[in-house]
Amino acid sequence: MVDRASYEGVTAIVGLKIVPGMEDTVCNESGSLAGISHTFKSFGSFDVIVFLTLDHSDVPALLKRLKKVEGVLDVHPLKFVP
Repeated sequence: MVDRASYEGVTAIVGLKIVPGMEDTVCNESGSLAGISHTFKSFGSFDVIVFLTLDHSDVPALLKRLKKVEGVLDVHPLKFVP
């Protein structure tokens, strides 16, 4: 069971498609960006999942920054119910 309190303040979840073999690099680099609270390697539709904790109006700018991280092929914002 996931402790929802540990994800308090998450305003967006983003799935990333990554160049194979670059998952650790992308997790480390994207995790250092302001507004990102958690990064996870994953299996399935996305290679990395990123949790954002910033104002909704700032999300588009951070998505653009994520697209520039070396190894990121595509960025997919996901809908979720907090």
